[in-house]
Amino acid sequence: MISLKQLHHFWLVGRTGSIQRAAETSGLTPQTISGQIGVLEGALGRRLLRRKGRGIELTEAGKIALRYAERIFGLTEELEAALAHADERPSLPYRLGLLDIVPKSLAALLLEPVLEHRPRLRLSVAEEPLPRLLSELMLGRLDALIADGPPPTQLGHKLQCRLLIESQLALYARADLSLTGPLPQSLDAAPLLLPGEHSATRLALLQLFDEHHVTPHIVGEFDDSALMRTLAENGAGIFPAPAILEPTLCESGVLRCLGSLPDITEHYYLLTLERKRHHPGTQALLHRFAPDHQPEPPLASSDSEVPSVPHP
Repeated sequence: MISLKQLHHFWLVGRTGSIQRAAETSGLTPQTISGQIGVLEGALGRRLLRRKGRGIELTEAGKIALRYAERIFGLTEELEAALAHADERPSLPYRLGLLDIVPKSLAALLLEPVLEHRPRLRLSVAEEPLPRLLSELMLGRLDALIADGPPPTQLGHKLQCRLLIESQLALYARADLSLTGPLPQSLDAAPLLLPGEHSATRLALLQLFDEHHVTPHIVGEFDDSALMRTLAENGAGIFPAPAILEPTLCESGVLRCLGSLPDITEHYYLLTLERKRHHPGTQALLHRFAPDHQPEPPLASSDSEVPSVPHP
Protein backbone atom coordinates (compact mmCIF):
# COMPACT_ATOMS: atom_id res chain seq x y z
CA MET A 1 0.00 0.00 0.00
CA ILE A 2 1.34 3.42 -0.91
CA SER A 3 1.81 6.17 1.66
CA LEU A 4 0.13 9.55 1.25
CA LYS A 5 3.30 11.17 2.62
CA GLN A 6 5.38 9.59 -0.14
CA LEU A 7 2.74 10.52 -2.74
CA HIS A 8 2.78 14.12 -1.47
CA HIS A 9 6.56 14.30 -1.88
CA PHE A 10 6.22 13.00 -5.45
CA TRP A 11 3.40 15.51 -6.10
CA LEU A 12 5.63 18.38 -4.98
CA VAL A 13 8.39 17.24 -7.34
CA GLY A 14 5.92 16.87 -10.19
CA ARG A 15 4.44 20.35 -9.57
CA THR A 16 7.77 22.15 -9.16
CA GLY A 17 9.79 20.17 -11.69
CA SER A 18 12.69 19.83 -9.27
CA ILE A 19 13.64 17.71 -6.27
CA GLN A 20 15.57 20.69 -4.91
CA ARG A 21 12.55 23.01 -5.14
CA ALA A 22 10.29 20.36 -3.61
CA ALA A 23 12.74 20.03 -0.74
CA GLU A 24 12.72 23.82 -0.20
CA THR A 25 8.92 23.85 -0.21
CA SER A 26 8.57 20.98 2.28
CA GLY A 27 11.52 21.89 4.51
CA LEU A 28 13.16 18.49 3.93
CA THR A 29 16.49 17.58 2.34
CA PRO A 30 16.70 16.54 -1.33
CA GLN A 31 18.02 13.17 -0.16
CA THR A 32 14.89 12.59 1.94
CA ILE A 33 12.62 13.53 -0.97
CA SER A 34 14.51 11.22 -3.34
CA GLY A 35 14.40 8.38 -0.81
CA GLN A 36 10.65 8.72 -0.25
CA ILE A 37 9.98 8.71 -4.01
CA GLY A 38 12.18 5.61 -4.34
CA VAL A 39 10.05 3.82 -1.75
CA LEU A 40 6.88 4.93 -3.59
CA GLU A 41 8.25 3.61 -6.89
CA GLY A 42 9.02 0.31 -5.19
CA ALA A 43 5.47 0.05 -3.85
CA LEU A 44 3.99 0.83 -7.27
CA GLY A 45 6.45 -1.29 -9.21
CA ARG A 46 6.97 1.56 -11.71
CA ARG A 47 9.55 4.26 -12.32
CA LEU A 48 7.93 7.67 -11.90
CA LEU A 49 10.92 9.94 -12.64
CA ARG A 50 13.93 9.74 -14.91
CA ARG A 51 16.96 11.90 -15.55
CA LYS A 52 16.95 14.28 -18.50
CA GLY A 53 20.16 16.23 -18.89
CA ARG A 54 20.80 18.02 -15.63
CA GLY A 55 17.15 17.83 -14.64
CA ILE A 56 14.36 15.28 -14.33
CA GLU A 57 11.16 14.44 -16.16
CA LEU A 58 8.10 12.33 -15.50
CA THR A 59 7.79 8.89 -17.05
CA GLU A 60 4.45 7.88 -18.55
CA ALA A 61 3.63 6.15 -15.27
CA GLY A 62 4.69 9.33 -13.46
CA LYS A 63 2.31 11.45 -15.52
CA ILE A 64 -0.57 9.14 -14.62
CA ALA A 65 0.42 9.18 -10.95
CA LEU A 66 0.65 12.98 -10.93
CA ARG A 67 -2.88 13.33 -12.34
CA TYR A 68 -4.25 11.16 -9.55
CA ALA A 69 -2.16 12.99 -6.95
CA GLU A 70 -3.62 16.31 -8.16
CA ARG A 71 -7.13 14.95 -7.63
CA ILE A 72 -6.31 13.48 -4.22
CA PHE A 73 -4.72 16.61 -2.76
CA GLY A 74 -7.26 18.85 -4.46
CA LEU A 75 -9.99 16.91 -2.62
CA THR A 76 -8.22 17.35 0.72
CA GLU A 77 -8.23 21.14 0.21
CA GLU A 78 -11.91 21.04 -0.75
CA LEU A 79 -12.59 19.03 2.42
CA GLU A 80 -10.84 21.64 4.57
CA ALA A 81 -12.79 24.43 2.86
CA ALA A 82 -16.10 22.59 3.21
CA LEU A 83 -15.59 21.87 6.90
CA ALA A 84 -14.55 25.45 7.61
CA HIS A 85 -17.67 26.65 5.78
CA ALA A 86 -19.94 24.23 7.65
CA ASP A 87 -18.64 25.30 11.06
CA GLU A 88 -18.70 29.01 10.16
CA ARG A 89 -15.31 29.36 11.75
CA PRO A 90 -13.01 32.32 10.94
CA SER A 91 -10.21 29.88 10.18
CA LEU A 92 -10.20 29.47 6.41
CA PRO A 93 -7.43 31.56 4.86
CA TYR A 94 -7.79 33.03 1.39
CA ARG A 95 -4.34 33.78 0.02
CA LEU A 96 -4.74 36.18 -2.87
CA GLY A 97 -1.97 37.50 -5.09
CA LEU A 98 -2.37 41.04 -6.40
CA LEU A 99 -0.25 42.41 -9.22
CA ASP A 100 1.48 45.41 -7.67
CA ILE A 101 0.51 47.73 -10.53
CA VAL A 102 -3.26 47.13 -10.07
CA PRO A 103 -4.76 50.45 -8.86
CA LYS A 104 -5.48 50.27 -5.13
CA SER A 105 -8.97 51.72 -5.57
CA LEU A 106 -9.77 49.00 -8.10
CA ALA A 107 -8.26 46.35 -5.81
CA ALA A 108 -10.54 47.54 -2.99
CA LEU A 109 -13.54 47.20 -5.30
CA LEU A 110 -12.53 43.68 -6.34
CA LEU A 111 -11.98 42.57 -2.73
CA GLU A 112 -15.43 43.64 -1.54
CA PRO A 113 -17.16 40.25 -2.09
CA VAL A 114 -14.37 38.45 -0.22
CA LEU A 115 -14.51 40.86 2.72
CA GLU A 116 -18.28 40.37 2.90
CA HIS A 117 -17.55 36.77 4.00
CA ARG A 118 -15.75 37.85 7.16
CA PRO A 119 -15.14 36.38 9.66
CA ARG A 120 -15.44 33.01 7.89
CA LEU A 121 -12.66 33.94 5.47
CA ARG A 122 -9.33 35.36 6.55
CA LEU A 123 -7.96 37.37 3.62
CA SER A 124 -4.22 37.58 3.02
CA VAL A 125 -3.01 39.70 0.09
CA ALA A 126 0.47 39.50 -1.44
CA GLU A 127 1.53 42.34 -3.76
CA GLU A 128 4.40 41.37 -6.04
CA PRO A 129 5.48 41.56 -9.71
CA LEU A 130 3.73 39.03 -11.95
CA PRO A 131 6.61 36.49 -12.31
CA ARG A 132 6.89 36.12 -8.55
CA LEU A 133 3.11 35.78 -8.09
CA LEU A 134 2.82 33.18 -10.85
CA SER A 135 5.57 31.14 -9.22
CA GLU A 136 3.80 31.28 -5.84
CA LEU A 137 0.48 30.35 -7.45
CA MET A 138 1.95 27.33 -9.25
CA LEU A 139 3.55 26.15 -6.00
CA GLY A 140 0.19 26.29 -4.25
CA ARG A 141 1.17 29.10 -1.89
CA LEU A 142 -1.59 31.31 -3.31
CA ASP A 143 -5.25 30.40 -3.81
CA ALA A 144 -5.77 32.87 -6.67
CA LEU A 145 -4.17 35.81 -8.43
CA ILE A 146 -5.57 39.07 -9.83
CA ALA A 147 -3.61 40.26 -12.87
CA ASP A 148 -4.03 42.67 -15.78
CA GLY A 149 -3.65 39.98 -18.42
CA PRO A 150 -4.18 36.25 -19.07
CA PRO A 151 -1.43 33.77 -18.12
CA PRO A 152 1.60 33.14 -20.33
CA THR A 153 1.19 30.45 -22.98
CA GLN A 154 3.28 27.87 -21.15
CA LEU A 155 1.03 28.07 -18.08
CA GLY A 156 -2.33 28.52 -19.80
CA HIS A 157 -3.27 24.83 -19.75
CA LYS A 158 -2.61 24.61 -16.00
CA LEU A 159 -4.60 27.65 -14.90
CA GLN A 160 -8.21 28.74 -14.98
CA CYS A 161 -8.60 32.34 -16.18
CA ARG A 162 -11.76 34.44 -15.75
CA LEU A 163 -12.36 38.05 -16.71
CA LEU A 164 -13.48 40.11 -13.69
CA ILE A 165 -13.60 43.73 -14.88
CA GLU A 166 -12.97 45.65 -18.08
CA SER A 167 -12.86 49.43 -18.38
CA GLN A 168 -11.59 52.11 -20.73
CA LEU A 169 -8.40 53.81 -19.59
CA ALA A 170 -8.71 57.40 -18.35
CA LEU A 171 -6.19 60.09 -17.40
CA TYR A 172 -6.23 61.90 -14.04
CA ALA A 173 -4.36 64.93 -12.73
CA ARG A 174 -4.60 67.66 -10.12
CA ALA A 175 -7.47 70.02 -10.76
CA ASP A 176 -5.16 72.90 -11.73
CA LEU A 177 -3.43 70.89 -14.50
CA SER A 178 -5.16 71.11 -17.87
CA LEU A 179 -4.64 69.91 -21.44
CA THR A 180 -5.44 71.75 -24.65
CA GLY A 181 -6.92 69.78 -27.52
CA PRO A 182 -8.06 66.19 -28.02
CA LEU A 183 -6.47 63.10 -26.54
CA PRO A 184 -3.95 61.65 -27.03
CA GLN A 185 -2.41 64.48 -29.11
CA SER A 186 -2.66 66.94 -26.21
CA LEU A 187 -0.32 64.74 -24.18
CA ASP A 188 2.65 65.82 -26.32
CA ALA A 189 5.26 67.25 -23.88
CA ALA A 190 2.79 66.87 -20.96
CA PRO A 191 4.13 65.46 -17.67
CA LEU A 192 3.15 61.78 -17.44
CA LEU A 193 3.52 59.20 -14.67
CA LEU A 194 3.96 55.88 -16.49
CA PRO A 195 3.19 52.43 -15.05
CA GLY A 196 6.15 50.05 -14.61
CA GLU A 197 7.47 47.59 -17.16
CA HIS A 198 5.34 44.65 -15.96
CA SER A 199 2.09 46.56 -16.63
CA ALA A 200 0.04 45.82 -19.75
CA THR A 201 -1.16 49.44 -19.60
CA ARG A 202 2.37 50.75 -20.12
CA LEU A 203 2.81 48.86 -23.40
CA ALA A 204 -0.63 49.94 -24.65
CA LEU A 205 0.15 53.60 -23.88
CA LEU A 206 3.53 53.51 -25.61
CA GLN A 207 1.97 51.94 -28.71
CA LEU A 208 -0.74 54.62 -28.75
CA PHE A 209 1.84 57.40 -28.45
CA ASP A 210 3.87 55.91 -31.28
CA GLU A 211 0.82 55.63 -33.56
CA HIS A 212 -0.14 59.29 -32.98
CA HIS A 213 3.46 60.63 -32.92
CA VAL A 214 3.02 61.89 -29.36
CA THR A 215 5.99 62.35 -27.02
CA PRO A 216 4.94 63.02 -23.42
CA HIS A 217 7.45 64.10 -20.80
CA ILE A 218 7.88 60.90 -18.76
CA VAL A 219 8.31 62.06 -15.17
CA GLY A 220 8.99 58.49 -14.00
CA GLU A 221 7.88 54.86 -14.14
CA PHE A 222 6.18 53.32 -11.11
CA ASP A 223 5.07 49.84 -10.09
CA ASP A 224 3.05 51.27 -7.19
CA SER A 225 -0.26 52.76 -8.36
CA ALA A 226 -0.86 54.38 -4.95
CA LEU A 227 2.43 56.26 -5.30
CA MET A 228 1.42 57.50 -8.77
CA ARG A 229 -1.85 58.80 -7.35
CA THR A 230 -0.08 60.60 -4.49
CA LEU A 231 2.43 62.19 -6.86
CA ALA A 232 -0.40 63.33 -9.14
CA GLU A 233 -2.20 64.87 -6.17
CA ASN A 234 1.03 66.74 -5.40
CA GLY A 235 1.11 68.12 -8.95
CA ALA A 236 3.87 65.91 -10.38
CA GLY A 237 1.91 65.01 -13.50
CA ILE A 238 -0.84 62.97 -15.12
CA PHE A 239 -1.44 59.31 -14.33
CA PRO A 240 -3.56 56.61 -16.05
CA ALA A 241 -6.21 54.57 -14.25
CA PRO A 242 -9.44 52.80 -15.26
CA ALA A 243 -12.35 55.11 -16.11
CA ILE A 244 -14.55 53.06 -13.77
CA LEU A 245 -12.63 54.59 -10.85
CA GLU A 246 -13.48 58.21 -11.68
CA PRO A 247 -16.07 58.61 -8.86
CA THR A 248 -13.57 57.29 -6.30
CA LEU A 249 -10.46 59.13 -7.52
CA CYS A 250 -12.19 62.47 -7.98
CA GLU A 251 -14.40 62.36 -4.89
CA SER A 252 -12.17 64.65 -2.80
CA GLY A 253 -11.88 67.28 -5.56
CA VAL A 254 -8.06 67.16 -5.58
CA LEU A 255 -7.95 65.14 -8.79
CA ARG A 256 -10.06 65.43 -11.92
CA CYS A 257 -10.50 63.24 -14.97
CA LEU A 258 -8.94 64.69 -18.12
CA GLY A 259 -10.76 62.26 -20.38
CA SER A 260 -10.75 58.65 -21.55
CA LEU A 261 -8.62 56.89 -24.14
CA PRO A 262 -11.18 54.80 -26.06
CA ASP A 263 -8.42 52.94 -27.90
CA ILE A 264 -7.23 51.34 -24.65
CA THR A 265 -9.40 49.00 -22.60
CA GLU A 266 -8.01 47.52 -19.41
CA HIS A 267 -8.88 43.97 -18.39
CA TYR A 268 -8.38 42.38 -14.99
CA TYR A 269 -8.45 38.62 -14.61
CA LEU A 270 -8.64 36.04 -11.83
CA LEU A 271 -6.14 33.21 -12.25
CA THR A 272 -6.34 30.04 -10.18
CA LEU A 273 -5.30 26.41 -10.28
CA GLU A 274 -8.02 23.95 -11.29
CA ARG A 275 -7.91 22.25 -7.90
CA LYS A 276 -8.42 25.56 -6.06
CA ARG A 277 -11.35 26.86 -8.09
CA HIS A 278 -13.88 25.78 -5.43
CA HIS A 279 -12.39 27.93 -2.67
CA PRO A 280 -15.20 30.09 -1.18
CA GLY A 281 -13.12 33.24 -1.73
CA THR A 282 -12.68 32.49 -5.43
CA GLN A 283 -16.36 31.58 -5.78
CA ALA A 284 -17.34 34.88 -4.13
CA LEU A 285 -15.27 36.84 -6.68
CA LEU A 286 -16.65 34.90 -9.63
CA HIS A 287 -20.23 35.18 -8.41
CA ARG A 288 -19.93 38.97 -8.16
CA PHE A 289 -17.87 39.81 -11.24
CA ALA A 290 -18.11 36.79 -13.56
CA PRO A 291 -21.48 35.14 -12.87
CA ASP A 292 -21.65 33.69 -16.38
CA HIS A 293 -18.08 32.36 -16.22
CA GLN A 294 -16.91 33.87 -19.49
CA PRO A 295 -14.75 31.72 -21.78
CA GLU A 296 -11.04 31.92 -21.30
CA PRO A 297 -9.29 34.72 -23.25
CA PRO A 298 -6.47 34.13 -25.74
CA LEU A 299 -3.22 33.18 -24.04
CA ALA A 300 -0.50 35.76 -23.61
CA SER A 301 2.76 35.58 -25.52
CA SER A 302 5.26 32.98 -24.39
CA ASP A 303 7.77 35.81 -24.12
CA SER A 304 6.18 36.82 -20.81
CA GLU A 305 8.73 36.66 -18.06
CA VAL A 306 8.10 33.68 -15.78
CA PRO A 307 10.80 32.46 -13.42
CA SER A 308 12.10 29.04 -14.39
CA VAL A 309 12.26 26.28 -11.80
CA PRO A 310 15.85 25.11 -11.30
CA HIS A 311 16.71 21.43 -11.58
CA PRO A 312 18.88 19.74 -8.97
